[in-house]
Amino acid sequence: MKNLQLLREKRPLVHCIGNDISTGPTANLLLAAGARPIMTFAPQEAREISRQCAATTINCGTPTQEKFAGLMAAANGRKDHSLIIDPVGAGASAWRKENIEKLLAQACVSVIHCNFSEAQALIGTGSSFEGVDSTGGEMAVKTATAKALAQKYHCIVVMTGEKDIVTDGKRTAVISGGSSKMSLVSGSGCMLSALLGAFCAVAQDNFSGSVSATVFWKKVAEMAAGRATSPGSFASALLDCAYEITPQQMEEVEIENQ
Repeated sequence: MKNLQLLREKRPLVHCIGNDISTGPTANLLLAAGARPIMTFAPQEAREISRQCAATTINCGTPTQEKFAGLMAAANGRKDHSLIIDPVGAGASAWRKENIEKLLAQACVSVIHCNFSEAQALIGTGSSFEGVDSTGGEMAVKTATAKALAQKYHCIVVMTGEKDIVTDGKRTAVISGGSSKMSLVSGSGCMLSALLGAFCAVAQDNFSGSVSATVFWKKVAEMAAGRATSPGSFASALLDCAYEITPQQMEEVEIENQ
């Protein structure tokens, strides 16, 4: 896919406000893929930093009130570039959900990256919190939920699971592949959020960028699983494969356009 070539040529600067558990691995992944990360959430500088970047990615995991203030500053500080928001654990507590909804209401979000239970919480259909790695739900229900969330916030939604869904509420791409070993690596979803920022920074539009990032991560997981024998070696192989993957290998990933 041409977006990977563009990513490596342009090396976009991506402002990543990440989850505490995955900040280092996320930064290293972006470097391996070809982007340049800057990781800060201090409210005193987040607005200024975001303004200088090609994309901003916001992860709502391990939240504090200060962090939410930094997230809002970064979202409001960006110029015209893509804003990716990962509403991690949106249904975990009333306080977290309230702050995430406030962020989504005030920021002009480009892409929401979530799982099924997080999407349900944000559109008001979820009954319980299933964890930040939730993959439950029938495919038709998941697709309808993703579309409803995209229409609510007028953005792209990337819903991850055994098959990933990318939709703007009208057109939809379903991406197969990947590896079940991803569930053994903490922060793999955070890493995809950062990749969404990197690819959207160079793509013609956010839908194309989101599909490219999702395809990239599915193929990288598949490649890493082929050479790893344990969770530790798999995590290490993800970084190597993100560096080694070619546009031709990305073309091997199955995409169903709906």
